[in-house]
Amino acid sequence: MRRILAAAWGRDSDAWIGKSAQLRFEPSVIYAGKEVGGIRVKALSDIPAAGLSCALTISKTKRESYHVPLLKGQSKEYPADKFEGALPAMAKAMVEGKMTLPQIVAQCQKTGQLTPEQLARLEAAAPVEVTHDEEDGEVF
Repeated sequence: MRRILAAAWGRDSDAWIGKSAQLRFEPSVIYAGKEVGGIRVKALSDIPAAGLSCALTISKTKRESYHVPLLKGQSKEYPADKFEGALPAMAKAMVEGKMTLPQIVAQCQKTGQLTPEQLARLEAAAPVEVTHDEEDGEVF
């Protein structure tokens, strides 16, 4: 199922922040030749309206078509005025190490979906760790 998420949203999991997936338990999932059950992606946000179709590996020699529809009924947008008021406190929590960016985003998602602009502002407010290479003095 990670391959489906990567096909939908890209390989960099940091880009998945703020996106939604609906999962379901599927008892017919096979592992090592036995039905053991597992998780399947039921629907995803931030994909084309027609959904996403890809090949799902069933065994070494067997592939099956798998379609994931667009997630319907996504939550409303995070209110702009509430975001403006909370941004300084969220930035302070990240700088002080009390919360990480993913924790802030998850907390915001309880109220509404962050816009790309709001997410970019949070990312800009997140602290950047600077590391010095002792051998050659390089900063990265």
